[in-house]
Amino acid sequence: MLIAEEILVICLNDSSGKRPIGRGQLMPALAGALVAELALLGRITLTPDSVGLFRRRRIVLHDATLTGDALLDQALTTIAEKPDQKINGLIHAMSTGRAGSRLYRQLVDRLVAAGAIAEPDPKAFGRTSSRRSPTASPEPIRRKLQRAVSDRDTPDWRTLVLITLLHASGALLHLLVQPGLDRRSLNRRARDLLNAGTHRLHVPLVRRVHTAVSRAVTRTQIPADEA
Repeated sequence: MLIAEEILVICLNDSSGKRPIGRGQLMPALAGALVAELALLGRITLTPDSVGLFRRRRIVLHDATLTGDALLDQALTTIAEKPDQKINGLIHAMSTGRAGSRLYRQLVDRLVAAGAIAEPDPKAFGRTSSRRSPTASPEPIRRKLQRAVSDRDTPDWRTLVLITLLHASGALLHLLVQPGLDRRSLNRRARDLLNAGTHRLHVPLVRRVHTAVSRAVTRTQIPADEA
């Protein structure tokens, strides 16, 4: 399952049928997850700060070979069509307008077909319909997140990206706050995880994805019940 799919599963697959975040928060996180996944695969990196103010932090495509996953390949194509772009612009292009609607629909269709989520109500973005119930549970994903933020597990890179994107979107607090773990502690732990492993090649890109998603969310704060 892609990181973007995990985000959608845990945000949609809830007994209340309501999302913890609105469309303006969810879509940048989904787009950011695809970009981060390509970084984890070693397909893309960022130009370093040493290249100068106007050339730094731009996406470098190292390998345009198809991955075999339609959504990742679609993201690769988007990057290849406009090389040398910045993360902010890429995530905005992937998460808004027709591209954003298509991305959401593609993810939903895949997850519904796999039985991982219920068919969302077409009259309300993201709310589940009672016509079909999911056969999978988001609880394994939730437990994985809880173990990581509670210091019981050292997360792998995929889990780290999942946590940082949920944090950037604002969903992490809604999903994981529980007795014994307050919001301040949760925020601090998420930041600590984001700062971990700075020696890895793809970390600068993941950091920029986190920042881009946070900025996109700030620009488009849409309450969940209004999306």
